[in-house]
Amino acid sequence: MALLAPLARSDDRRRTPGPEGYGDDSQYGHDSAAGYPGAGLGLVYGDILDFLIDEAALLDDDRHLEWLDCLTDDIVYKMPVRKTVYRRDGDGFDERTLHWDDNRFSLGLRVRAFGRSRSRYDRDPAPRVRRMVTNLAVHVTDKPGDTR
Repeated sequence: MALLAPLARSDDRRRTPGPEGYGDDSQYGHDSAAGYPGAGLGLVYGDILDFLIDEAALLDDDRHLEWLDCLTDDIVYKMPVRKTVYRRDGDGFDERTLHWDDNRFSLGLRVRAFGRSRSRYDRDPAPRVRRMVTNLAVHVTDKPGDTR
């Protein structure tokens, strides 16, 4: 949950509930510490969804330094090149050729470059971007308190 702390809500908005059946452990007669798969994911799901929505709002508002502060030091940000291939030849993602291969340091360089010059051709006029937070899937891992 440390990832979510930087965007803790300062207002009284209610957290986004998880998907139906997640986190509502009362129907099973025990709490989320019971240890069965999916126990207590509703609150985690809602927290992660809220984080992603708030993260998108920071980027929409050009608050890139605040966005950067929300990232962990071990972040890896990659976007592989996609090729059109027959299904029998793989999924079409080439991990050797990347549009982006960034870490915390290189993302910081990008953010600082945005702030130094408002006349950068890629930033002014402002790009028309839509950020859609959809199809969120949260899975428990073997590490206690960790999700992916």
